[in-house]
Formats: sequence, structure tokens, C-alpha cells
Amino acid sequence: MRLGIDFGTTNSAAAVYDGQHLHPIEMTMPQHSALLPSLLYIDREQHAKMGLEASAEYVAHETGRAVRWRSRQAGTLEYWVATGGSPELVTENIIVTFDDAAHGRLLQSIKTGLRNELYSGTQIFDRYYTLDELIALVLGKLKTAAENQFEQTLDEVVIGRPVKFSEKAWVSNRAEEIIYKAALSVGFKQISFQAEPIGALYVYHTATAKRTRALVFDFGGGTLDLTIAEVGGGIAPHVLASRGVLVGGDDLDKRIMKSLLKYFGEDSSRDLRLPHDFVDMLEDWQTMPELSRPHNEDILRNLRATSKHPETIDALRSLVTKN
Repeated sequence: MRLGIDFGTTNSAAAVYDGQHLHPIEMTMPQHSALLPSLLYIDREQHAKMGLEASAEYVAHETGRAVRWRSRQAGTLEYWVATGGSPELVTENIIVTFDDAAHGRLLQSIKTGLRNELYSGTQIFDRYYTLDELIALVLGKLKTAAENQFEQTLDEVVIGRPVKFSEKAWVSNRAEEIIYKAALSVGFKQISFQAEPIGALYVYHTATAKRTRALVFDFGGGTLDLTIAEVGGGIAPHVLASRGVLVGGDDLDKRIMKSLLKYFGEDSSRDLRLPHDFVDMLEDWQTMPELSRPHNEDILRNLRATSKHPETIDALRSLVTKN
């Protein structure tokens, strides 16, 4: 039996097709649903929650609390420096800043990391997670649910993927390799991939008695895929064209946030403007807490002192320091 998995930016799902009927895999926690929101919440003890459980943990432990930054020494760095005489050994302490009040960390849109050639993973408290390890948590959850539903081990899987992850072919190839590694790590032995719009096309194809031409419009959290094909009529589908665009729902969220920046201090100061990196962090909720770091707090205080609308800077400080 072969399992089909749609690992999505916003939601993920799995199903088995027996040749006649599609059997969606039900995610039973905390309620019955065929969708698993692609959310991860990992606490200090490295216990991971997924989907609605992840969002519930985040709401219970993180929303409304104060951010409390602390610094500590994480190690030392030694290097040799050439001087006029003999080389000198220099030792520096490595200091890291962390939110001491955080119970855990919520991650969303993990799939988007696949199109970033510089992103390989993230540090969560005392452990570094590679991108394939994060993806494996989601794939493993879907695999376990499917095996429980069918009461058998599932070794074969077809995983949906965008038409392209990046404009660079090698980045798209790297992305597929990362997902492949994640699937291997959770126990799949035969792993193949299918373009996501083609997967959607087959569903329509099997339900269409008359030969027709169809357009698949697949707008997800990270990408937009378009496919035109001839389907139905008991003849194999014939794909005429397929194209991927690197625009998704996450980009829409950022555009919405950009329109709200005037309520959080943009152009409120007579002499100082919000730094460009502040604006970038405000457009993505996952990077907003970075604005509460001590060195950024000093900038916010200076902005407030010269602001025409200090209440907007107060709103910004509240947003980034109280989750």
C-alpha cells in the first residue's frame, strides 16, 4: 500500500487511493480532521507538538507573557593573529542572548525554508535542528496516523512538491533531497515525488467521464502552481503546460502587515525613521520578537522621544514584548 502525502506550507495531509476510493488519513488530536496544520511547537525539554496541539501549546504558554532577555557564555573561540613578530593566540568568549521566559518555540511555514539556499536549520534552546529533522516531525506524524488507521506498516510514499522551489535548479534539487532524507528517517523505504498540481489533476481526472481540458490553480502558503492538461474519458491525462510561481499566502500576509505599519511607528518620528531591518522583522510574525532584544529597545526609546505619535511606538513595544 502506497501513502500519498501533501506536505504543505500551511497545512499537510495524507491519503491512500485503492483504485476506486480515496481514503483520507484522519488526525485525531485534538479533534477528527483530515488536515494537519504545518505547525511545530518544541519546548525546553525538546518535546514536540504538531498541528492544532502546537498552536494550543503556544497560546497556553506564550501569548501575553513578557519577553525576558538574558545573556550567557556559550563557549570560546580561539584563533591565531599575525603580528609583526610571532603569531598570537586570541581567545574570545561567545555570548548568546535568549528569551529566558520562553516555555517553547513555535515554528510555522517550515517548507518555505527549502527555497532558501542559506537556511539549513535552527537552534531551539539546547539543540540544533536541521531542516530535514523538522520536516521529519511532520512526516512522521502523518505516517503514524496512517499506520494506525490501516493497522499496517507503510513503507511506500508519494510526496507532493511544488513545480519548483526556487528559480535556481540546484536549490530545487536540494529541497527534494532534504525531504527525501526526512522521509527516510521516519521509516519510508520507497520514496517518490509528484508535482502538486498533477496530484490535484488526477483527482479531477478520475471523476470526469468526458475528455476535457482543465486548468489547475494551486495557490498555497508558499507557492502558486498552474497546470493545463487534457483529462478524463478513460484516457491517461496529457499535461500541456505546468508552471510554478514563487508567490504564496505568506507573501499576502506580509503585504497586509506592511499596510498596518503606520499603526506601529512608521513615519511617526520627526528625526528618526524605523530602520529597514525593523520593518523587515515586523512583516513576519516569527521575527517580531527579535525587536524586543535589548539593543533594539534602545532604538525604540529614542524613536519614542522624537515621535509625533508616541502612542504608535508604545503599540510597537507592546506588540514585540508581550507576544
